[in-house]
Amino acid sequence: MSEVIVEQKEDGLMEARAGEHVVLMDLPRAWGGDERAMRPPTLFVASLGGCVAAFVKNYCTNAGIDTTGMKVTVSYGKKESPNKGGYMLTDIKATIAMPPGVELGKRERAVLRTAESCVLHKTLENFEGIRTELADSE
Repeated sequence: MSEVIVEQKEDGLMEARAGEHVVLMDLPRAWGGDERAMRPPTLFVASLGGCVAAFVKNYCTNAGIDTTGMKVTVSYGKKESPNKGGYMLTDIKATIAMPPGVELGKRERAVLRTAESCVLHKTLENFEGIRTELADSE
């Protein structure tokens, strides 16, 4: 099983490490952070956008379509969580804007199917649950 390790650093800063790759996250000032990096929920949404962009780029490259300048905008809402306080993300929508001058024509549906086949998109559509547990003390 793959894993990402998130380590709490100083003042709300967190470092997520997967192999050699590192991403920083921060907390809002009200929670002791300093807005130096994306908050975890925003990074979650950004990851979906990156996943969609990567899958579409791969398809387009194979089809000879230049994606330089393509943008994926992920919009989302928030609502109160029904069972534990706080909030949850809702109405997540990824919108793909191809670069100026790029017409997909008959490939439009294929690009949308490709975007919907990204790992995170499929995971969110077919989500089967999440577990949280405490590690044994070292």
